[in-house]
Amino acid sequence: MRHNKVLYFFFAALLIFQTFLMFYFNRGAVFNSYDIGYWKDRFEHSQWEMPMSQRIIGDDGLYAYVGLGLINGKDPSLVNPEAPPLAKYLIGLSIVLFDNPIFYSLVVGFACIIVYFFLAKNFLKDKFFALFTSLVLFEDPMFFSQFFKSWLDITQLFFLLLNLSAFYLITNNSRRTLWSMVSGLALGFFTQSKFPILLPIIFIFETYWFIKNKLVKEYFWFLCAFGTGIILPYLRYFALGHSLIDFLRLNKYIVSFYLKSQLTTHYGAFLDSLFLGNFPSIAGAGIDRVYEWTLFWPLSFIISLFLTVKWLLKGTKDKFIKYIGILTMISVIVFSLIPSYPRYLLLVLPFTYLLSAYFIKNLIKGKLQAILLILIPIIGLLNCWVYLIPNPRQTLNDFYYNLSNQYFQDIYQEDIANKPSGFTREGFFELSKRAMLGAQIENIEVKELNENVPLFSKIGSAKILVTYDTWNLGKFSQEKFLTLIRNDSQWKIEWNWGILLNGFGPGDSVKTMVEFGKRGGLFNGNQALAQDGNGYLISINPAKMDPLDEQNMLSYLKQLSGVDGVRLRDTYSENVIPNTYINLFTTNYPLSAQELDKLEAFKGLLVSSHQTRLYYGTVSFQSVKNTGYYECCTRLYSPANYHGISGLEKEYDDVLSGQSGGTIVITDQKGRTLRIVLDKPVKNGNNVHLSL
Repeated sequence: MRHNKVLYFFFAALLIFQTFLMFYFNRGAVFNSYDIGYWKDRFEHSQWEMPMSQRIIGDDGLYAYVGLGLINGKDPSLVNPEAPPLAKYLIGLSIVLFDNPIFYSLVVGFACIIVYFFLAKNFLKDKFFALFTSLVLFEDPMFFSQFFKSWLDITQLFFLLLNLSAFYLITNNSRRTLWSMVSGLALGFFTQSKFPILLPIIFIFETYWFIKNKLVKEYFWFLCAFGTGIILPYLRYFALGHSLIDFLRLNKYIVSFYLKSQLTTHYGAFLDSLFLGNFPSIAGAGIDRVYEWTLFWPLSFIISLFLTVKWLLKGTKDKFIKYIGILTMISVIVFSLIPSYPRYLLLVLPFTYLLSAYFIKNLIKGKLQAILLILIPIIGLLNCWVYLIPNPRQTLNDFYYNLSNQYFQDIYQEDIANKPSGFTREGFFELSKRAMLGAQIENIEVKELNENVPLFSKIGSAKILVTYDTWNLGKFSQEKFLTLIRNDSQWKIEWNWGILLNGFGPGDSVKTMVEFGKRGGLFNGNQALAQDGNGYLISINPAKMDPLDEQNMLSYLKQLSGVDGVRLRDTYSENVIPNTYINLFTTNYPLSAQELDKLEAFKGLLVSSHQTRLYYGTVSFQSVKNTGYYECCTRLYSPANYHGISGLEKEYDDVLSGQSGGTIVITDQKGRTLRIVLDKPVKNGNNVHLSL
């Protein structure tokens, strides 16, 4: 096919328009400033610092915060050592220079396109098809979405493309030594950008290539450059006094971390993402939709598979083409056998598109080829447009998660459009959290009833049902309407204080008044086995605690409560109002004077009288569990929420169950009742007498 200037201008116009769309629909992210205070708090209270924390920090937030720490001189072995440091250094540098991590990915992303064009030109031996292939990749949502995330994948892709481009030139250029060094250095940087799952495959193939072509000198320089690429990102590590032995131990730890990962392997899930755009959630049950999916993914893979099998069976003069095909197929197999994310496709799609372009160039001729060369970029642009149109779903899901877990600081930072006047992030969190504490709300469940967001509209709405689980009074539900606003290409929620509790305002207070009911007792004749009685509530104020005595305290609290010390520590550290007492557990057997004295000797601990479930003799407190609301890290008794899960407590649960009564009210600044949120009567359970 003869390529005229019209098609060149057509492709160039699409590239420019695609760039415009990307920046227009992501302009909010581009102009954001990096909030170091927020991300410091987010990281220090995330799963990386508190193993039981539900305040998850995503990879982009993690790598930006860690990268800034590394660029400011922190030891790479002490801050997120699980991931190699090179890309994180680049992200940190972007924050220092531009106050935004996004500029890192923008620069690396466009660099990928430039290197990919030259790789495609050498691979296809045609500038026109190289431009066409680069446009197809640029229009792929899995690729261009990386431009606005501080992830590691885009950097690893860049160095893989650079490695392959230089590797091709080793046997097709007179400057073999130079390109051997570039290829080796790029492979070393590939290794230190992100955990290099594909490194063994690439290294074996390229070593075989050098040996087969008897390029001994070039292979020596390749290995030297490869080693340099591995060592260079750790210069700061060595400057801090670490030895080569320490470095080897660190890399052993990185490998063992991934080998021992507890993520579930869904065999074949990677293929499901590739062909259908569905992906089983790694963190739990259910299916996640891969929003970046396009029909080009399965079509390009099928073409690539066909060509690779053909070359394996019949051979080809160009061995580099066969290498690309085999590398692509093995990569898909590897990712299908390990815990993986759909974005791992970023290391596959550029090569399926390259092989598909080869197929169109050499095996399709005439008008059909011309139609495909025009139609494919147009469809790609439409896919891009559909993907980029702002969708409120991510904002809503994020808001529901934050509300459910009472992460009000994250709601303020990420989810709402109108920051309440006069409130900082910390003040917003404290007021919201105090309202929940006043209502004794331990858990929140959000169910979306409907969503109404007209296409191309800047305003939408959602109706939700919020169910609150309280410590003493059980559950109650409220319906709420959320107003959605699109601002700077991002959907946000218009905040009103009634989202916390219907009728609540920023000057109001929430109070709970309880009339304690009782769970029935278990008796063997006249001997009590288990019954409600006067016990103790153990609380802690972390600000008053002695850090040097913390481990001794946690060890003793575990002995009394049966709750692991790590879980207890998360309870009073993860999402709490500063300088307040946090409830940890209620005792389950009568405490001796010596035990009380020991508890009161720990600074920051508060021991107060409280109704609890007391066990005597051989009956264990492990037979009772809170089934009213999720409670990972405490053991707080109330007759409304505790039910037997084994033994006698379970067998007679219907008879024993009771319910505390009381009211939850919203009051104004003068203490006047504005609204009764909940009013429940008291109900006592019945005793059970046994003959054991």
